[in-house]
Amino acid sequence: RGSPNEESVTFTLEMAQKAGYVKPGSAWQKTPGDMCVARVQGKLTRRVYSDAACGGYSFEEMEDSRG
Repeated sequence: RGSPNEESVTFTLEMAQKAGYVKPGSAWQKTPGDMCVARVQGKLTRRVYSDAACGGYSFEEMEDSRG
C-alpha cells in the first residue's frame, strides 16, 4: 500500500511559526513536537498513503496537497 518509494516529509516548529500556527495557549505552544508529528502524518497520508486512509480524507483534500 502507499508509494513504492520511500518519501520523507519535514515540518518544523519554525515552519509552524512562519505559517502562523503558534498562538498563545494553542496546542502548538503547549506540545510543539506532537503537533509537528501530526502535521507530517497528515501530509504523508494525503501524498503517499491515500489508499490506506480509507476515505478519511476527501478527494479534494488529496488534490490540494499534491500541488
